[in-house]
Amino acid sequence: FDVESLLCNDLEVVSAAKHPEIISIKAELVHAGASGALMSGSGSSVFGLFQRAGDARAAGRRLAADRRRQVFTTRLLI
Repeated sequence: FDVESLLCNDLEVVSAAKHPEIISIKAELVHAGASGALMSGSGSSVFGLFQRAGDARAAGRRLAADRRRQVFTTRLLI
């Protein structure tokens, strides 16, 4: 199913207008294989949901290459 359609944060539109890097990080995550990506809360972070742990780790390494970012790769607890 389409995970992206289930992810919603109304504040993202406002925050992304002031901080376009939110949109570019989301695009990087999806390009790296995330099923969906979203800004969390009021914009303190952006996350991606991956089906495979290896894809998540690879995306984390790519995103962390930009030293201005802090990147954490975790497992979803269900």
